[in-house]
Amino acid sequence: MLQIEPFANVIQITVAQENNLFLVKENDGFILIDTAVDSSEINEIIALIKQSGLSLKAIAFTHSHDDHLGGFVKFKTAFPDTPVLFPRREYQLILKKNYLEKISKFL
Repeated sequence: MLQIEPFANVIQITVAQENNLFLVKENDGFILIDTAVDSSEINEIIALIKQSGLSLKAIAFTHSHDDHLGGFVKFKTAFPDTPVLFPRREYQLILKKNYLEKISKFL
């Protein structure tokens, strides 16, 4: 079960009991900060975004740990036109981890 904590225009969602992601709500859509781990709960978050009637404007990563990148493929599959943002240094770390093979078709 998702734990959802709203703060003004930011919604903190806990996935798999210990991994957080954040939805920043703006007037014209959401910005997703990190994608947590790959979990069936990601599908619930995707449904929540789609049911809101707002778009997903961007997916942004704070850093390249697996618990921040794990749900990416599900989000990007559901929102294929959404741009992806991450620091240049993190891109280099993603390359080193060979994680890029999993997500490269989405970038």
